[in-house]
This record gives sequence, structure tokens and C-alpha cells, in this order.
Amino acid sequence: MSNIAIATAQYNLVNSYRFPQINLQGSVNRTKTSKQLKQPNQPKISNNFGLGSVLNYEIDLWGLAANASESARRTLLASEYSKEAVRLTVISNVTISYFNILALDKQIYLTKRLIETQTEIYKLTQKLYDLGVGDLISVSEAASELALTNSPIISQSKSG
Repeated sequence: MSNIAIATAQYNLVNSYRFPQINLQGSVNRTKTSKQLKQPNQPKISNNFGLGSVLNYEIDLWGLAANASESARRTLLASEYSKEAVRLTVISNVTISYFNILALDKQIYLTKRLIETQTEIYKLTQKLYDLGVGDLISVSEAASELALTNSPIISQSKSG
């Protein structure tokens, strides 16, 4: 049973003490008298029905019932606020996770684009070197930049 249901039941119970209480009691008896014990003019079978009621009301001079009712009401409200806090925390966590995933997706996209660009730079630098226009230092720098760009992805794929 949830805390809210328990607190609601407690509040309803405590709050009911502030109102008059009526107790009803009923009874039904049926007796059959044997032929040996039967008196003249006495019926063989007799039915007795009874109904009683009691009305109680306590005047709350010192406010005990009112204070207990208010305490139970505040407990109920606290349970409802706790439920709402948990709900908001879950929503917040889901939202944060969603935006983290979006940011990671964007990072992956940008890293892939950077690798493509670094690869193109390396290929062009290598082509220039092959044609005799570029130098070996430029090719080495382009290869080094490409390796640096790839290293976080390689380490992530090895660890994950």
C-alpha cells in the first residue's frame, strides 16, 4: 500500500472522531417451546426482535481531535509532496540524460567530420609530396594530426 493511501486512511480515521458517532445494534431470537413445557395461551413458536442505538459526541474543548486531524492532514500533504518530488526528480533525470545523449551524438558527429577532414588533409599533403611540391615534414605533421584525432576514438572503442 502506498504512503499516500496509508496517510489518506489515517486522515479519514482521525478526522471521523470530530463527528457524532452512531452505533446500531439489532437482535433476533426465535424460540420453540416443547409440548411438555408449553403453558396455556402460550404460542408454540415465539419471535423476539430488538433494535438499539447509541449516539456519542465528544465536545472538543481542548482541540485534541482538531489537532490530531490537522496533524494527519499535514502528514497526508507531506506524502503527496514527497510523491511529487520523486516524480519531478525522475523527469529531471530523464531530461538530463536525453540532453547528454544529444550532446554525445553531436560530439561523435563532429569528431567523425574532423577525422574525415584530417584524412583529406593527409591525403592532399601526401599527394603534394609525391608530386615533389611538398615536404616530408608536412606529411608527418598531417599524419600526426590524424593520429591525434583518432586516438580518443580508438581508446574509447577499446575500453567500451
